[in-house]
Amino acid sequence: MSDDALIRAFDGKMGSSHNRQKAINWMRLPRDEKLKKIKKYLILKEKNKPKNWCHLPPEIKLEVIKVLDFPARLKLRMTARNERDLVDSLGINFKAVALINDGSQKWGVVQMTPSPRGNQFERFVSFRFNKKLYSSAVHFLAYALKIGKIDSLKILEGYSPKRLNKFLEILEKSAPFNVKYLKIKKLKKDAVMLFMKNLAPGVETIHLHAEGCESFPFDEFLTFPVKWIENDAEIGTKLQCGLRANSNGKEARIWTNNSSKHILLRIFSRDGAYSMEEYLTCSIIPSVLEKSEYDLNMDWTFFEMDAYYCMDDQNGTALSELEELEKPQNMLPDDVLLRIMEEKVRSWKNRQSAMNWMRLSRAEKLKKIKELLYFKKCKNWCHLPPEIKLEVIKVLDFPGRLKLRMTARNERDLVDSLKINFKSVSFRSNHDERWGEIAVEYPTYPGYSPKRFNQFLKILEKSAPFNVKNLKIKNLKKDAVMLFVKNLAPGVETIHLDGEGCESFPFDEFLTFPVFYNCETIKIESLAIFDAPSKLAKKWIDNDAEIGTKLQCGLSARSDVYLLYFVEEFSDRIVYQNENEARIWTNNDSKHILLRFFIQYEDLSGDEYLTCSIIPSDLEKSEYDLNTDWTVGMEAYDHFGMYGTSWSEPEPDPLELFPTLFSL
Repeated sequence: MSDDALIRAFDGKMGSSHNRQKAINWMRLPRDEKLKKIKKYLILKEKNKPKNWCHLPPEIKLEVIKVLDFPARLKLRMTARNERDLVDSLGINFKAVALINDGSQKWGVVQMTPSPRGNQFERFVSFRFNKKLYSSAVHFLAYALKIGKIDSLKILEGYSPKRLNKFLEILEKSAPFNVKYLKIKKLKKDAVMLFMKNLAPGVETIHLHAEGCESFPFDEFLTFPVKWIENDAEIGTKLQCGLRANSNGKEARIWTNNSSKHILLRIFSRDGAYSMEEYLTCSIIPSVLEKSEYDLNMDWTFFEMDAYYCMDDQNGTALSELEELEKPQNMLPDDVLLRIMEEKVRSWKNRQSAMNWMRLSRAEKLKKIKELLYFKKCKNWCHLPPEIKLEVIKVLDFPGRLKLRMTARNERDLVDSLKINFKSVSFRSNHDERWGEIAVEYPTYPGYSPKRFNQFLKILEKSAPFNVKNLKIKNLKKDAVMLFVKNLAPGVETIHLDGEGCESFPFDEFLTFPVFYNCETIKIESLAIFDAPSKLAKKWIDNDAEIGTKLQCGLSARSDVYLLYFVEEFSDRIVYQNENEARIWTNNDSKHILLRFFIQYEDLSGDEYLTCSIIPSDLEKSEYDLNTDWTVGMEAYDHFGMYGTSWSEPEPDPLELFPTLFSL
């Protein structure tokens, strides 16, 4: 570029700078000084500019890798050996790593959550009847153990605990394991021992499952440095257990070799599903701690702690040497079952639970006993009767039900027979037609091409009626909006639509649906239908709508026009009016309708809003609800002229709407 062109370009750039003093200083420089600074800047910029990733020095690459999340690091390490070595040289802190199987050998997943990504798991490998994918899952686990510091490690195997044993040599190469919290369930003894002996110092919690099995290798675990008295363990160290058998005594306290420390053993009970469950806690406490100061918190006994007696399995499935156990094929006679249970009930320490059991009828007692024995006897899910499967499905979340639904036709029918209550369901797109997702829990909206949604209206209509409390629709074509509104089941509380400042917004058609005008709250953004409030109020009067029913709108035109239409329609019903509101009487002496307008200011501009509601006829003006929180997120201006994107037919050419955008 010529010198004059360079100076012109930089003058323009500095003129747009937000720092006015800097711009003034630049303008005061002579021509030669400006050229000198410009050329120096361009030379340095070209000299220091790397051409691509390969030209970056390793120390800069490492700084970039530090800010990458775990999936991005995995992708980078696959590009070249040097990149792999750089990635592996940096440790990563995982909030949680889990190898999970649901107990059916059909589904499994390895999950990893690198901090600080939050609480949601990142799923890397899913496997279904696939040994190769299971192998990949274990290799992922081994890699995480090798490079990571793991806050929580859970190995929750399901139906086949022995299969992990094939990969013990691979896992051992990743030792030592830097883990704070370790939970292992349903693994064979060799695998459990591998994890225990390779734990690095600093572990805070170890959570194991003894399965009510007498061959649980507690003595072998004590060969690792955990003995309290000999090692003068820290105050606060504790053992927490669910018990399989009845215990004797409530508590015991002993002294240690350190005069400042005692060891306290406590045994307590709480109500279980069918009987009292017993738990044990053994902890190191200060020797001066009084009995009134004991920690009696029982929260740790809930959800993940089992405390039951295995009625037909004395050996366990994971920690015993036996691979398969014979299950009794024939159930005992009813009288014998009742007699055994009565004897067990007499030993319960919670007399209220025992009395509740005794009050049950013979049929109810047998039902509860047989439900318990079904779970103990059945080898897998397929052996459970449908009524018990339904009870299990009731406690599954929505993703769990979807997975179960895909396993077989019978399971699909069982899942579909039970309704589920969603807090929120939404469908959204990011406005560029490339990405979209369906989500549960937070509201979002369809994107830039509303007409593509129309291809699926027949599929959606098969699901009618729609049991929805709060409906919000934005940027859908008219046919799709009408499909939802006309198929709403009674009971809808809020309908939220976007008028887009469009005169063809079909308000009259919505008024043909009782579910619309009987809705407790109607919200419309950028409303351009001037007689909408008066037409809706007429419906309310004809149907004697409830007090509290309301219309809330952001306006795309001056409020006085809406007020004029309203006053002309109800000139014979006016109670009073002024420039910002009007109040009319209805056919019910106890009810009035109030129309109000107000302006919300943001920055230097103000947006106009309207609220029309049914109020008690004796409500004083000082008692009006003046809350404006509902305006947050409500648009009150015209985006697309009088065309809109949803309500007009056909869609306008973007070139006509934004000519300046394409002329630059």
